[in-house]
Amino acid sequence: MYPESQCVELVNKLAALHGIKPAQVLVSNGLDNIITLIGMLLIEEGAEVIYGDASFPMYAIMTLKMGGVPVGIPMTERMELDLGAFAAAITEKTKLIFVCNPNNPTGTIKKTGEVESFLKKVPDHAVVVFDEAYFDYVDTDDYSSMLGVAAQRENVIALRTFSKIYGLAGVRVGYLVANEELVRMMLKIREPFPVNRIAQAGAVAALGDNEFVERSRKVNADGKQQYTRAFGEMGLKYYETHANFIYVEIDKSPSDVFNLMLRDGVIIRPQAIPGYKGALRISFGTREENERTIVALKKALSA
Repeated sequence: MYPESQCVELVNKLAALHGIKPAQVLVSNGLDNIITLIGMLLIEEGAEVIYGDASFPMYAIMTLKMGGVPVGIPMTERMELDLGAFAAAITEKTKLIFVCNPNNPTGTIKKTGEVESFLKKVPDHAVVVFDEAYFDYVDTDDYSSMLGVAAQRENVIALRTFSKIYGLAGVRVGYLVANEELVRMMLKIREPFPVNRIAQAGAVAALGDNEFVERSRKVNADGKQQYTRAFGEMGLKYYETHANFIYVEIDKSPSDVFNLMLRDGVIIRPQAIPGYKGALRISFGTREENERTIVALKKALSA
């Protein structure tokens, strides 16, 4: 009994949830797999791929694997994606543009007006991929999902995942929304059984568990307050986050702090990005987990 290849039940539920056609949805084995599929379909030798140089590393990794040319654009002073510079970097060779919004690892967002203005400057030969993995945590009116736009335009794709707000990172389920032709082409190159039966069942169940989603949002909001208060007391610079993690700058080596915290059983993500001050990306957990992490961080920074 192999998995159902097209994830029909889940696709239909997602289409109904977003008010789009099932043919505009593709479900696969997590967003890493989907990003790779996009690269396989659209990147040829020498094609340029634009992304923020302090953004999700998979964009550059996938580009290099496919023989493309990564074009990393520096962040703004507020550690946001510089969409003006993105637009200025577009050439005839530009094939893909990744807009991680909210951005990973900084947690910053691009507001609705900036995104709409940017899209007007993108030529038809470049496909814009909006990575909205952390969309569910955004709590400001100045942000808009591009999922509806992706269903209508030929050169826009929107990515979503069950790994964050739904807590299903271990079973690997992600999906994209795009026009029907793009989805049809990606189905041709996707492996035949990308999502196992347990993952499909878990994702279908998760879509109906609103109580869990609201609890996740509450835990996340509480964690954000807990960390920002602690960082303020510690005199550390952090950036306003719209995700389930926070980006905080430190004066010590991120890898050294990572190793010291690891000894206390706490795992964070060290951020030693060339051209930027050393930082840590710390995920929000329960109140007890957050407190344990804060204690470990203070100990590591004072060592």
